[in-house]
Amino acid sequence: MPDGTGPTTYTAVTFAPVQSFIRSSRKLRDLYGSSLLLSHLARALHDDVETKLGGDAVISPANVDATRGVPNTLLIEAAYSRADAEDALLAGWRQPLTACRQWLEEQLPYKPPDWPCREWNASAWEAGWGPSWKACERHSWELFHGQGATIQEAEQALRYAKQQRAWEIPNWTGESSTLSSAEAIVRPRMAEKHDPRWADLHAQTQEALQLLRILRDPRNLGEAFAGENEELSLSELIKRLVTYRQLAQAAFGCPFREIIPERFDPLSGFAPLSGPAATTGEQRPETIVWFMADGDKVSDYLHSLRHDNDEVAARRSFSTSMREWAAGLYSKVPKGMGQNRATVVYAGGDDILGALHETYPGSRDLRREDLFRWLPLFHQLWQANGHARLTVSMGLVWADSQVPQREALQHARDAEASAKARGRNRFALRLLYAGGNHLEWTCPWDWFDPILTHYRDREGRRGTNGSPPKWRHLAEDLLWLQGRHAIGDAIHLGASDQASKAQANARAEAVAQGLLSAYFPGWQPPGPPEHGRRLDQWLLDLGRVMAGLERWRDCPADKEAAA
Repeated sequence: MPDGTGPTTYTAVTFAPVQSFIRSSRKLRDLYGSSLLLSHLARALHDDVETKLGGDAVISPANVDATRGVPNTLLIEAAYSRADAEDALLAGWRQPLTACRQWLEEQLPYKPPDWPCREWNASAWEAGWGPSWKACERHSWELFHGQGATIQEAEQALRYAKQQRAWEIPNWTGESSTLSSAEAIVRPRMAEKHDPRWADLHAQTQEALQLLRILRDPRNLGEAFAGENEELSLSELIKRLVTYRQLAQAAFGCPFREIIPERFDPLSGFAPLSGPAATTGEQRPETIVWFMADGDKVSDYLHSLRHDNDEVAARRSFSTSMREWAAGLYSKVPKGMGQNRATVVYAGGDDILGALHETYPGSRDLRREDLFRWLPLFHQLWQANGHARLTVSMGLVWADSQVPQREALQHARDAEASAKARGRNRFALRLLYAGGNHLEWTCPWDWFDPILTHYRDREGRRGTNGSPPKWRHLAEDLLWLQGRHAIGDAIHLGASDQASKAQANARAEAVAQGLLSAYFPGWQPPGPPEHGRRLDQWLLDLGRVMAGLERWRDCPADKEAAA
């Protein structure tokens, strides 16, 4: 914190890689471990600034008192040196690495008699893979540092620093991991020198697989820790290890339940939480609605704060309010949706990941009504963050229980990007089927409630009257009109010039307006539904997705209602 005797210097600090570190995730456990590690490193920087420069030096992130959800870019109202930042980042990374290595070498509960490392001592471990752990410690992260006389100058200096990369990557030897292909497979003898011309790659692969088989043993971490033939790198191994209660406290210096929600284990495929499967030991696949949300144009919003009389106070206030709001989601979302029905996995200010799920894995009690209740609930929660001008976009994926978790999470990211591309301030809902096909519909937040309340099927049923209306009626009419090229993407067939295309667009718009009046009497959308798309294209998406929800096979009660 400046002492008032000289000009103020502002410092901006961040580190990389972030997005690629998160993207190389096959399981929820990888994704969650990545976010925890990134938050832990950001907190290590934050705590070091507070220790050296005082509690008021950090402008954002403000009020850091937990390991979860700490943004990875720090803005500091003081001259914080690059050397101090590098030391703090390295020390923060060393903590989980040390915890994981000590557990593997010294405290791994079960080691089979035929494991060649069973009788290894400290010097043998050091020779076998010690240099690889040190390379991972020293070369996993690159720090970026910028300073200036104003916040804008510091942020600009940070952007310039990011363009001048000086990252040293170790020359890993051996086969690459099957997740990212960026690092060598972890194994107890991975640091030993071999002539690549004569190396026994098969023996090396078997050694790596044997290590994972030991970790997958029920007496250690269980089968859900890794696939039978997965080949993980050292950093990928660490991502998974730190999410287990055996290591989390030592890795992050806080109790397990402070950083990992109770429902995390079943969501990550670890074990049933409760219900019949908990007593029978049966592992039934679970249907999950994954959701990812992100604030719209947050950087523009922050830049607008420069016009405040006290930009530092405005930024600090924004960071404080968003972090407090996000921290409250861990309890408010399960409370609003019902215990064991929703879980927030990560909330870092305006960046959120979570899931709607079954009461217990395999219960098949996830319903359309849960989704319909969640969407307005989240929008209400968002509006309570105290920043009325800031909007949010969300991607949701209702995934078939047979869809691999990695694929479902990638679709959630893509759906969030789709919501932003089609206008922001909306959600994009995808139905993801086992074969990989998906349906998607985007909707502005304030349209959703009128759509549900005004919809009337051919038999006059509405959402507020007794039995629910049939959405397949709308979908059937839309598909019939699409087949006759009255609406949809094929309306321009035969159009030879711009005038003909304009006429076809106008006819499709008129047909869509007629359908809207018939199926949604009394409601008129306040504007176009999406950027660059007509009303009829949006209605086709709506009909397909709502009819798809109606006949979703994992929701027996909904199927009966739709019959």
